[in-house]
Amino acid sequence: MNKLLLLSVTLVILASCTSKYSIKGNASLSQLSGKTIYLKYIDDASLWVTIDSAQIVHGEFCMKGKTFKKPQMVTLFMDSTPITPLILESGHINISLSSSNLSIQGTPLNNKLYSFYEENQAIERRIKENSNDPCEDIYHTVVTAHQSLIKEFMCINQHNILGPTIYSIYHDQYPELFKNDDFKMAINDLSSSMHDPQIVHQSISIEHFKESYPEGFLLW
Repeated sequence: MNKLLLLSVTLVILASCTSKYSIKGNASLSQLSGKTIYLKYIDDASLWVTIDSAQIVHGEFCMKGKTFKKPQMVTLFMDSTPITPLILESGHINISLSSSNLSIQGTPLNNKLYSFYEENQAIERRIKENSNDPCEDIYHTVVTAHQSLIKEFMCINQHNILGPTIYSIYHDQYPELFKNDDFKMAINDLSSSMHDPQIVHQSISIEHFKESYPEGFLLW
């Protein structure tokens, strides 16, 4: 009996240690009702794989399941439209979704990613506002701030999935940001992490995503 009890306790402990995610989403706009939310990733064969899905009912949706061995970037879809990148990691993830904005919070890497997202969106709005400004100094200042934001985020997160993810997203979107010497140094620092098999796969996945959806994420 004691051995059986010990085995049962051990199995319960192992089960409780399994990394799991839970997603609670809010999509309050009436036009989103009835649509289906998907979590997808690109596997080693460059094929799209659906991890989870949920229908929006009364403005809400929920998903839960097991995570990968390490945090991994996946894509949040609404029906067949890619909405945004998302880090699938252990914990409770809260998503607020509208036709023009989103918020994803609750786990460490998603908190970092969407703090960057909010700052980046604000700077991109300033760049558009000043793109036709006769004062070139103002425009140059805003562009420099944008470069600094991306470079700093990549350097701080060079040893996790976020650094290479941001590099892959913005390298083609804003090639001019990566031409100066500061960015070359940042990329050199990042290159040591790029040998991690998971991060190599992540970079390949981003490139494959761009081929499938050249217009990118709807809300990114």
